[in-house]
Amino acid sequence: MVGASPGTAELVRLLRANSNVGSLVVAPNAATALRVLHGAQVDLAFIELRMPGIDGADLAGVLNRFRAVPAIVFTAYGPEGAAEAFDLGAVDYLTRPIPSARLDLSVGRVLANRRTTDTVPAGTVAAPADDEMIGVCLAGTTRLIPRSSVRWAVARRDYVRLHTSDGSYLIRARMSVLARDWSGSGLIRIHRSYLVRLDSVEDIQTTRSGHLTVLIDGHRLPVSRRAVPMIWQIAGDPAPVEPEVPR
Repeated sequence: MVGASPGTAELVRLLRANSNVGSLVVAPNAATALRVLHGAQVDLAFIELRMPGIDGADLAGVLNRFRAVPAIVFTAYGPEGAAEAFDLGAVDYLTRPIPSARLDLSVGRVLANRRTTDTVPAGTVAAPADDEMIGVCLAGTTRLIPRSSVRWAVARRDYVRLHTSDGSYLIRARMSVLARDWSGSGLIRIHRSYLVRLDSVEDIQTTRSGHLTVLIDGHRLPVSRRAVPMIWQIAGDPAPVEPEVPR
């Protein structure tokens, strides 16, 4: 369970009362959840859709890239985010307050899906997860690249340059639109001009002037003040030490 809203305690109580739920771990925010879930075997994740810092949609985008993807159920205080939730592959969407019978039904759906998966004949190849294909121009021809190959992107007026492990490509697009549409795929806006894939960040540093940067593929990218708390949460260091300025 990921979240820290007033209704979290009640949801935890209901889950513990459900006989189909085994061990239960509660994370107050997305950054803590990522540290807990990394390398762990988790069958089901209940995630608050709207959270400060990394929100539930961003977290789901990262979880969907795990080797073993947990089933995801979003919780919210209204139905407005339901379409977004199911676009992210959620098994269910629950509005609070959540009746115990409705919660039991949600857990039952996950169990039913697991039974179906477990009965797939050996040797059957699972279909790949949806991955948007992006048309890019290269030497006068159009080439399709998967969105999952984009490691970071930078805005250039009415264009955005996409950087992958094997090159870069210019597309006509607005950064604000890409940031909105791609947040569920793990690409997060860290600056008005930059998107980065969270699991591609190799290093985080504070410059002598006090500005934060992230390192991806040898490139130092700036982090806006608004995105600083999110980046430090990911790094697991909520209180970075100020850099020492030489005298």
